[in-house]
Amino acid sequence: MHPPLFFFATSISSWSQDARGNTALMRAAVRGSVDCAAAILEHGGSTDPENYYGKAAAQLARENGCQPVYQLIGQVLMTYTVPVAMS
Repeated sequence: MHPPLFFFATSISSWSQDARGNTALMRAAVRGSVDCAAAILEHGGSTDPENYYGKAAAQLARENGCQPVYQLIGQVLMTYTVPVAMS
């Protein structure tokens, strides 16, 4: 039996990666844990890292049919601002 996913989100850095390169957010995405994904993102978790297979959390959520987590990550990505170069 696996420890609760919340354990992983609170006991390691949101940037830490496991043996396959997965972050806590990626694990939440695969498991469809919206509450855990939200907590990770609220505490500075990044949507940017890719695992050793070149997949980010949003892609893992989509591939595993975890639409609510995929939408949550999408909302976070929509709030990012892109710096505009001043000429």
